Amino acid sequence: MTLTEKYRSGELKEGWYYIKSSNPNNLDIDYFTGKLWFECDTSEIIEILFPVPAYSQLQEIGKKLYKAQNLLLEHGVLLKGSKLYEAEDLINECREIIEGDAT
Repeated sequence: MTLTEKYRSGELKEGWYYIKSSNPNNLDIDYFTGKLWFECDTSEIIEILFPVPAYSQLQEIGKKLYKAQNLLLEHGVLLKGSKLYEAEDLINECREIIEGDAT
C-alpha cells in the first residue's frame, strides 16, 4: 500500500512527508498530525511521496554509500576490463552494503 493510499484510508502515521501537490513547480514538505496537514491544503495533495528521513537515518545512508563507493574504487579496474559476471558480483556486493545486508 502506498503512502497516498494509507493517507486516503486514514492509516498514515504522524510525521514529516514529501508531498507532490497540484502546483507542478513545488515539491512540498509538510507535517501530518495524524488528522491534518500543518500547511498544505488537502485539495492540493496529489501524492505522498516518502517520509522525510531523520538526521540519524541520513548519516546511516551516508555511511553505506561511502562503503559502496570505496568498494567500487578498489575494484575500478575490474569494472573496466572484466567479464560481465564479475562486474555483476561487484554490483551485487555494493547493493548489499547499501541495503544493509553486509557490514
